Amino acid sequence: MNIFRGLARVLWGNITREEVRRFGLLSLISFSFITTYSVLRPLKEILFMRFVGTFYLPSAKIASFLVMIPLTLFYSQLVDRIEKYQLFYVFCTLYGFFFIAIAYLLSHETHGLATAGTSPYGILGWAVYIGIESFVMIMLALFWSFVASSTKTESAQRCYPLIMAVSQIGSIAGPELVKQATTLGIPALIGGAGLSMFVIIGIIKAFVVYNPEVIKIEKSTRPTGPIEGLRLIATRPYLLAFISTTALYTMVSGILEYLMMHSIEENFKTLEEMAAFTATLVQTTNFVALFFAVIGSSFFIRNFGVRSCMVAFPLLACGMITLVWCSPTLWVLFAAIVTLKSLSYALNTPSKETLYIPTSLDIKFKAKSWIDGVGYRGFYAVGASVNSFFSSAASLMLCGPLIAMGMCGAWAGIAWYLGTKNMQLIADKKIID
Repeated sequence: MNIFRGLARVLWGNITREEVRRFGLLSLISFSFITTYSVLRPLKEILFMRFVGTFYLPSAKIASFLVMIPLTLFYSQLVDRIEKYQLFYVFCTLYGFFFIAIAYLLSHETHGLATAGTSPYGILGWAVYIGIESFVMIMLALFWSFVASSTKTESAQRCYPLIMAVSQIGSIAGPELVKQATTLGIPALIGGAGLSMFVIIGIIKAFVVYNPEVIKIEKSTRPTGPIEGLRLIATRPYLLAFISTTALYTMVSGILEYLMMHSIEENFKTLEEMAAFTATLVQTTNFVALFFAVIGSSFFIRNFGVRSCMVAFPLLACGMITLVWCSPTLWVLFAAIVTLKSLSYALNTPSKETLYIPTSLDIKFKAKSWIDGVGYRGFYAVGASVNSFFSSAASLMLCGPLIAMGMCGAWAGIAWYLGTKNMQLIADKKIID
C-alpha cells in the first residue's frame, strides 16, 4: 500500500482530500460534457450529409463560425448579469431542450430520418451541425473559465491533469455508444445527450453546495459590455500571445490532418477501409492521451513548470513534422498526429489553462470565449486554406511540413514569452486586467 501511495505522490503530488472532492466533481462535469460531445460529434456530419449533402460541409463550417459571433456576444452579455455558476444552468437548459427537440424531429414520421431527402435547404441538417459545433465551443470555454476563476496555480498544476484524464475516458466511452446506433437509434442518442445536460445541472448544484465559495466569485466592478473580450484581446500583449499560440497550433494541426487525408486516399481503396483506419487513429490518440494524462501530465507540469511544458510541445511537434517531411508515409503521419493530438489533450491543455489563473474575470470569461470559440473556428479555416494553395499532393507533401515547421518555431518563442510572463505574475502576486 505504501508503494502505491508513494507512486501516486510522485505522479500526482500531494493532493489533499479537499482537492479530491473538489476536482472529482469538476472532473465528473468535464467527463459528462466530453462524453456527450463524443456521441454527438460523429452524428453531426452523418446527419448533415443525409439532410443537406457532403458538398455543403465547407459551407457548414463557415456558418458555424458566423453563428459563434452573436452567440459569444450573448454569452458575454450574460457574464455581466448573472452569477458565473448560473451560466451553466442557462446554457445546459438551452442545449438540453435543443437536443431533445432535434431528437423528436428526427423520429418524426413526416420530417424525420425515415423520409429524409438531401437538399441544401435541409434546415434540420444545418441546425444539427451548427448546434453541436457551438455546443462544444461555448460549454468547454465556460467550464475552463469557471475552473480558473476559483483555482490557485499550485492546485491547478496538481489537479488539472486529473480533469483531463477523466475527460479522456469520456472521449473513449462516447464512440462506443455511437457503435450501438443500430440498436439504440440516432434519435435516442441525441435525446440522451439532451437529458445529460440536466444531469450536469445537478452536478453543478452539488459542486456549489460542497464549495459555497464559488458563489462569492468577485464580479466586475461595472458591466463592461459584450465586446469587452475583443477589446482586451486587442490591447493586452499577454492575450495576443495567447491567441497566437492557439492560431499556430490550429493551423499546424490542420496542415497535418490534410496531409493525412491525402495519404489515406492513396493507401486505401474502399470507404470501409478508410473508416476503419480513421477509427484506429482516433482510438489510439485517445488511449495515448489517457495514458499520459494519468502517469505524466501532473509530474511534468509540477517538476518542469508550465513554461517548459508550453515550449516543449511545439518543439516536439516540430520534430515529428520533420520526420513527416523526411518520410511522408502513412504510418509516420499516423505517429505525428497521435503525438500532436494526444499531448495537446494531456499536456498542452492543462498547461495552457493555468495561464488564465492570474487574469481578471473579464479575461477568464469574455476574452477566453472569443479565443476558444470564434478564434478557434476561424484559425481552423485558415489552416485548411493553406492547403488549397498547392496544386498537387506532391507539392503539398513537400512544402506543407516546411510551413508547419516555421509555425512551430514562432509558436515556441511565443510560448516562452507566455510562460515567463505567467511566472512573473505569480511571483509578484499580480493579475492582468
